[in-house]
Amino acid sequence: MTSTADSRAEEAEKWRAVSPDGMPSECGPFTFIGALEGYPVGDILFDDTVTAAELWWAPTRYGPRWLVLGTAADESSFWRLVDDDDDLNTLGAHGPATRRRATIIGALAQDN
Repeated sequence: MTSTADSRAEEAEKWRAVSPDGMPSECGPFTFIGALEGYPVGDILFDDTVTAAELWWAPTRYGPRWLVLGTAADESSFWRLVDDDDDLNTLGAHGPATRRRATIIGALAQDN
């Protein structure tokens, strides 16, 4: 693994391991839809002022609980962003993608 891949894996692990104790009291109930090992597509999830967003996700060849995830204007834009991301593209994501409005708790940090 490269150092970039290591840092992405660490960041993904932090988000997957969020405990219910760290959630605001008005949040919930929660439904586990799957896990993303890496960064989502779309910049909105890196903005700490965003509290809600329309998310797109789709299963990968590793099963329905292993996802590609992100934000985009429409499904074709989502797939274009996934296809352009070298890491996500290798996961073998397939449609149809699902779109849902979600509450955003915290923001991702992106290494530059």
